[in-house]
Amino acid sequence: MGLSGNVGYGTHITSYEKNYILNNGKSDKVSVTDGGTLNLGLNYGLKIGKDGFLNLTGEYVTRGQTNRTGTYTGQIFPAVGGVVVDDDELAKRGLTRNDFDMRIGNSNVNGGGIVFNFSMPFSNGKELYAFGGFNNKQGNATGFYRYPNAVPAAARANVFSVYPNGFLPEINSTVTDLSAVIGLRGMVSDWNYDLSNTFGQNTFDFEIANSVNYTQALSSASFQREFKAGGLKFLQNTINLDVSKKFDVMNGLNIAWGGEFRIDQFGITAGEEASYKNYNTAAGVAAGSQVFAGFLPTNEGSNSRNNKAVYLDIEQNFSKKLLLAGALRFEDYSDFGSTINYKLATRYKLIKGVALRASISTGLRAPSLQQRFYAKTNTLFVSQGGTLVPIESGTFTNDSKPAEILGIPTLKQETSNSYTIGATINPSANFEITVDAYQIDIDDRIVLTNNFSDGGNASIKAQLAAANASSANFFTNAIDTRARGIESVISYNLKINDASSLKFVVAGIFIKNEVKKDANGKAIVKASKILEETGQIGNYFNREDQSRIEVANPNDKVSFTLNYRNGKFGAMLRGVRFGQVTYLDPTIDPSKPDAWPTNILTGTKQSLDQVFSPKFVTDLSFNYEVAKGVTFNIGIFKESTADGIQW
Repeated sequence: MGLSGNVGYGTHITSYEKNYILNNGKSDKVSVTDGGTLNLGLNYGLKIGKDGFLNLTGEYVTRGQTNRTGTYTGQIFPAVGGVVVDDDELAKRGLTRNDFDMRIGNSNVNGGGIVFNFSMPFSNGKELYAFGGFNNKQGNATGFYRYPNAVPAAARANVFSVYPNGFLPEINSTVTDLSAVIGLRGMVSDWNYDLSNTFGQNTFDFEIANSVNYTQALSSASFQREFKAGGLKFLQNTINLDVSKKFDVMNGLNIAWGGEFRIDQFGITAGEEASYKNYNTAAGVAAGSQVFAGFLPTNEGSNSRNNKAVYLDIEQNFSKKLLLAGALRFEDYSDFGSTINYKLATRYKLIKGVALRASISTGLRAPSLQQRFYAKTNTLFVSQGGTLVPIESGTFTNDSKPAEILGIPTLKQETSNSYTIGATINPSANFEITVDAYQIDIDDRIVLTNNFSDGGNASIKAQLAAANASSANFFTNAIDTRARGIESVISYNLKINDASSLKFVVAGIFIKNEVKKDANGKAIVKASKILEETGQIGNYFNREDQSRIEVANPNDKVSFTLNYRNGKFGAMLRGVRFGQVTYLDPTIDPSKPDAWPTNILTGTKQSLDQVFSPKFVTDLSFNYEVAKGVTFNIGIFKESTADGIQW
């Protein structure tokens, strides 16, 4: 479409991995595992008719797990007579603390898929085209280790008969993606047209292994250990028409218009009974498969909506130097009403080799179906006074009864205003510099709240109990945000001789994301009177949530790339520096250090905030064209190791 409903929306730094070592009783002795990656691909193309073709590509990928976890120094086994007996039990069982390591890092993944690209031109200038693919991935990840000391006392006898040393529960996922596009393009009365239908579907199914439903284990040692926990499904189908024509007006007039009709569908499949059921509500222990309880039958079902849109896009070259462009887009959502958004842009060639550009636009993003209808109960480990404590937390829909009782505002659309200004400088044909600055203001941004307890409210308590939860969270429009950034790329191409060349690229991204604040510098949180009067703003949006937006991702990224080519041989050297990352703990008040928790290792008061220094990643690769269409590649990758905590 000529104008997206969210112009310039959500710019951020991607491809960043950070390994955390949290202060949860772990020592600085780190267990390191680097999973290998194998990628196999096969491509085949064939000619169809005179000018048509069909191209098929298959791929298989396997990725081993990575791990960066410290040795656990907290209590492992239940105390005997009030005395911790870990050392004696470890010696008796022939174990060490390393036998209780968690897995902190990338999961195991095995997957493969096939994609196709088809084109069939006709003699009348029209073209039938299609492309799409199928992909399936099998993943394996783990949650927090369930140490024997953490197993509920009432279930220990039966659980220990199967898991005498506790257990590390696994989440096995199956992700399947299916997509297909078919379209027809051509010309009618000098107008170019493109009519297409795009279909996409994603399914995400969960199976839990090496686990237990504690309420089932209360009465039997023959409890279930593997659970089909249900899954999620999203489907989207879009019919799209784009029409355009260039007119000989001044230095060129381009007009484009079109329309779109889209259907979205989101569904939840319930897990099997043992994955979610509470078999003994009076026992007061967690129900459902540990690490990931199954989706409830009450949440099962499918929800859909449709969206209709039309747009008009006009570009006028008033001279060889000046271009002005404008676009309008009207959208109508079946569940959120109508909206009109616009974009205005200009480009001006100041002098030879120097061009300036600028734009202003508005955008709208309706809450996704997932944000409206996703509901699930999970075991969360939350920080309470410096200790990680498991709680059963339910995500409820925004229009649920608990949300109504707590006064959670009804979900509405996010809106945005975007501004950009930039320049392109070409000192020579092989030297280019681009610089762009932007600001994006988002109002009524949707976030996931923190956990609310029943607070003594009998109605909320009953609602939570029905979902096997002790707390609840919701999606809601909580804040306004502003993103400001500068992005720049400098590239230089050097032709050494007829067979060899060298290309050098330096790129930088500098971003400042912030939650809009009041005159006192405090985040403006859009909460209900009920939440304000009951002092629950911290549960609605706290300093940890604020840090996720402002400092939990690098605010800067600088990279350089050097590509060398000599005939069939090529080499690439790349380095990327990711900026500092900060975590702010929600229980910490920076102004009250006397209230900070005591570090059990040092005996001193310490903040739980964490600062991770900038990291540098380097990779070097070589490639050689063995035969036409066959290239051999080898690469070397080096990344910085994880930080310990900087207090």
